[in-house]
Amino acid sequence: MDDHSRVIGDRHTARFYKRLQELRSEGHLVDVTLCAEGKEIPCHRFVLSICTDYFRAMFSGSHSESKKDKVEIGGVNGEALEMLVDYAYTSKLHITMDNIQPLFEAANMLQVEPVESQCEEFLKEHLCAETCLGTWALADKVLRRHLSGLARSFALKNFEGVCRTEEFLQLPVDFLVTYISDNGLHAKKEEHVMEAVMSWVKHNLDERQEHLKLLMESVRFTCMDQDYLQNLMQTDKVFAGIPDIEFLIKDESIPRQIFKEEILVFGGDTGLFGIRSNHYMYRLDLQCNYVSSSSLPQSLQKTAGSAACVVKNDVIVTGGNLTMSKAFRYKPSVETWTRMAPLKTGRYFHGMATLNGRVYVIGGSDGVEDLKLLSSVEMYTRKTKSWKKRADLKLAVCNFGIATCCDKVYVFGGRTGLEKTTAALQCYDPTQNVWTFATPLPKAVRSISACTVGSRIYLVGGLLDCVLCYNPQEDCYVELANNQGCCWEHSSATVCGSEIYITGGRRSCLYMSSQPTVQCYDVTSDTLIVAMDGSSKAAEGHHAPWFYKRLQELRSQGHLVDVILCAEGKELPCHRFVLSICTDYFRAMFSGSHSESKKDKVEIGGVNGEALEMLVDYAYTSKLHITIDNVQPLFEAANMLQVEPVESQCDEFLKEHLCVETCLGTWALAEKMSRRHLSGFARSFALKNFEEVCRTEEFLQLPVDFLVTYISENGLHAEKEEHVLEAVMRWVKYNLEERQEHLRLLTEFTCFTCMDQDYLQNLMQTDKLFAGIPDIDFLLVDESIPRQIFKEEILVFGGDTGYYGNETNRHMYRLDLHCDCITNAPLPRLLQKTAGSAACVVKDDVIVTGGNMSESKAWRYRTSLNSWTRMSPLKRGRYGHGMAALNGRAYVVGGRSVCARKSKLLSSVEMYSRKTKVWKQRADLKLAVSNFGIATCCERVYVFGGTSGITTITNALQCYDPTQNVWTFGEPLPRPIGGISACTVDSRIYLIGGLLDCVLCYNPQEDCYVELASKQAPWNYSSATVCGSEIYITGGRNTSLPCIVLPCLATVQCYDVSSDTMIVGQLKDLPVPLRSHHTVTIPKYIAPPIHTVPPVMHEQDMELHWADTGANVEI
Repeated sequence: MDDHSRVIGDRHTARFYKRLQELRSEGHLVDVTLCAEGKEIPCHRFVLSICTDYFRAMFSGSHSESKKDKVEIGGVNGEALEMLVDYAYTSKLHITMDNIQPLFEAANMLQVEPVESQCEEFLKEHLCAETCLGTWALADKVLRRHLSGLARSFALKNFEGVCRTEEFLQLPVDFLVTYISDNGLHAKKEEHVMEAVMSWVKHNLDERQEHLKLLMESVRFTCMDQDYLQNLMQTDKVFAGIPDIEFLIKDESIPRQIFKEEILVFGGDTGLFGIRSNHYMYRLDLQCNYVSSSSLPQSLQKTAGSAACVVKNDVIVTGGNLTMSKAFRYKPSVETWTRMAPLKTGRYFHGMATLNGRVYVIGGSDGVEDLKLLSSVEMYTRKTKSWKKRADLKLAVCNFGIATCCDKVYVFGGRTGLEKTTAALQCYDPTQNVWTFATPLPKAVRSISACTVGSRIYLVGGLLDCVLCYNPQEDCYVELANNQGCCWEHSSATVCGSEIYITGGRRSCLYMSSQPTVQCYDVTSDTLIVAMDGSSKAAEGHHAPWFYKRLQELRSQGHLVDVILCAEGKELPCHRFVLSICTDYFRAMFSGSHSESKKDKVEIGGVNGEALEMLVDYAYTSKLHITIDNVQPLFEAANMLQVEPVESQCDEFLKEHLCVETCLGTWALAEKMSRRHLSGFARSFALKNFEEVCRTEEFLQLPVDFLVTYISENGLHAEKEEHVLEAVMRWVKYNLEERQEHLRLLTEFTCFTCMDQDYLQNLMQTDKLFAGIPDIDFLLVDESIPRQIFKEEILVFGGDTGYYGNETNRHMYRLDLHCDCITNAPLPRLLQKTAGSAACVVKDDVIVTGGNMSESKAWRYRTSLNSWTRMSPLKRGRYGHGMAALNGRAYVVGGRSVCARKSKLLSSVEMYSRKTKVWKQRADLKLAVSNFGIATCCERVYVFGGTSGITTITNALQCYDPTQNVWTFGEPLPRPIGGISACTVDSRIYLIGGLLDCVLCYNPQEDCYVELASKQAPWNYSSATVCGSEIYITGGRNTSLPCIVLPCLATVQCYDVSSDTMIVGQLKDLPVPLRSHHTVTIPKYIAPPIHTVPPVMHEQDMELHWADTGANVEI
């Protein structure tokens, strides 16, 4: 797929299910009623056929049910059937402990596989002592082998708790026999098994006493205390009366062995990131309950890379990157460590194995050089109590898996270099003392564990995503249970009976955290068990892909197809019901009042055939491939047929691929489709990029009315008006015969008064076509209002910069309306640290006041002269305040002031008097605030929200009438907000920034708010200014990231008021990331023809020195 295409799918699903349920609730095209246990459920054969093969077969032509209006479903719970039908229509299913059994059985009978899977997952998650036996029985009934194995394993391991539950007492006798006769039953004492049996019998003695002899045949009496049995014979008549009880007591059946084992865990690394050595050894029972711990010998406390194995109940540990050649023996029976003879070759990341009572140490690295690999093998001889050399490996490896099976040693994979891993399998025959290669692994692996159960070797851990089973006799592999999402890279594994315990491990990420997780793989049921929790489950997510797959299958097989759509010679067989789900167009068409509802073939006029086929495919698959070549006919077809999700995706596609070659066509198409946001987006792009757009083929193909609309826009960004005229002339001459008649109309929208007069005179003399335009002499002197917008620039200065906004911005940047940086210059030194200052524009000059470094100082920047001058100071120093210009006057409002090292909110307001050139006190705010939004509109000053305390934010709107010198409250904001920007366009005020997630429009006349376009990028601590009908939002901080220090941004967003469109990506980023800065609009600065460097100025009274700022500074 190239950069000019898009595959969509996910957005279709939610809408599809919503409309599916709507059609069902309205009874639209309902054609069957299911009945079970008195419940009647109206639905659609087609939906049921999608959901399950049971109904798919039922509603085929060969079954009587295919013709019936009502169908009885026997053997199914009515509530469960209703839930399954709801699931078919909504993809949602609420599974609880109360409904799980009838729901699972119904889903199994009706072959609703996704629900079966979800029920299975639910039962796994809620497995406990109270539920495991019922889950085991249910899983056997519905043939879910993995679930059965999981529940069985849990029930056997937790016998002591399970035998005390009500569920145990309700077991049928045959299931109880299966349970207690299992050799893997984890009973602390065999006496507990017998007591559980007796409790079960006495729970209903009359009916169950006859089963006592059968049950006692599964109890291992030889494992019990004889005094206990004699006492029981004397005191319990029911027990003593069991037929042949004395024979059973003496029966020497094989005792249970599995619960006589423990797991020993030691060595390795611990801590969140595995950066600390584990100095302890832990004993765990087979439920992984902690039994005891003890410190390792000091020389074994740092043995990263060591290896271990068990020989006749003793643990042998060798090597490691600190102990290297040392070897130790741990005797669990006496809990002591002893030193053994050292290895002949020190090594780490090696392997150990036990075969026929002998210990083998294999491969690894010797640590002399970076990963110098070893192929040597040593075997411990008990006679000489020393290590003896054996045949070398065929391939030197470390970090491999090792196991013994069928009297041979097997080495799986491993590292063969710093970044090399092998798939080799090496096999050692001790009778021949020879290594050979066997069938390689399916892929190269390392750091895996190999465990032998029966005559198979099971590979787990490393980067394997499943359990890999190796059969030595057949020399082949089989993939078994998948890793359940836990971490098992660098894990360790051991075998207990038919179960493999996989302990610890880490995640494969940047910081690979060690995990205390234990997984258990049950070989007999091929089940990987991980602990889970929860109490109910909303099942969804699995339904949609399966649903669409089956939907497409039914269509391709022609099952229940009932209409053919035709367009431009194409014929598309489909289902009225699916089309009705997809769009209201077809929903209305196939209602009873339209003739098409009875037709087998329906002609769709005015639609491209290929586009119609794509839309029908989308209805069935949720997938759609949009490209530059098909977007227009597809958009038009989706618009006509009211397929809103596809319209939205076409809209997004065109936005993503907007460029000078496509913007005019996109603008025209968006207007045709009534897509206001897309139209505004494309319009803004076309206006801003006129200089490139007018040179494209698309421009030359424009219809005349659209061209008039384009060039008449006051926001057209033409560097010179001459370029607009030249573009018009090119368009006319492209097809002179047909277009010459439009020349007079087009030139009416060209601003000749903005052009160079010599240029026009030359054109009149040299271009007969131009000179021949009717009334051209009148047009040349027409005093039409020239374009203003491209005579403006954006000035950005102050605030903080750097990635985290931790540096002061000492520069001022002039940007054009593409946000290209025209110039940048250092600010005067006293303005280089003015965090908390405020700024506004008065008659093209920028006024800056206050700030927490300069407080009461005020400055004027004369844009026409590119110079800064000092103004008279404020009456009250302040920061976090606001400034606004109204009728040529500058107002300074609110903020904070520092007094006696304490910050105090201000309600005072000052106005600059041009006559006296001083600041004059005006009426105070009704509510003292700082960090608010401020704007002027309709001859008034408006203050929005702000901080009204240390941590308090207000939603107050305060309005100032300068004619009355009075502040009043207006309609409060929808919620408290601070740190926003307020911008006036026409007679509305637009609020942006802060923690607003949209543009909030305030109407002063009606005193109300409207929520408009959503923000497209973070904009907290941003700044904004108006150019024409567009609001430029610059910089800010990303508060959505989970960081203590939030990153600063250079992003520029542009909000187009006329189309209510928020645009990101069309404009250049700021030269640097900024926050808490100032952004204002000023007239375009035209530099003087001769550049002069201003001298260094000195402020004598303050004893401050000024360096060259690149701008004139007047004191």
